[in-house]
Amino acid sequence: MKRALPIMLLLVLIVTAAGAITFVQADAKTEQEVKDFLNQYEAAYEKKDVGALMKLIAPGAEVVFFEADEKGRYVG
Repeated sequence: MKRALPIMLLLVLIVTAAGAITFVQADAKTEQEVKDFLNQYEAAYEKKDVGALMKLIAPGAEVVFFEADEKGRYVG
């Protein structure tokens, strides 16, 4: 029981600190570039245009996509 109080206080401190973190918003140009990319990606995906999708994604092994079904993940 004596251990519960320090653990609870630590959890409260962590939650409080996490709530105090502020996030920096991107500048307007960056925000618009991201929105444009997402719109292009959505349009290509809806059309099932693999060529257009591939032009939006950088090639390389550091790019990984995950799927929730049995297909798993795609690297590169």
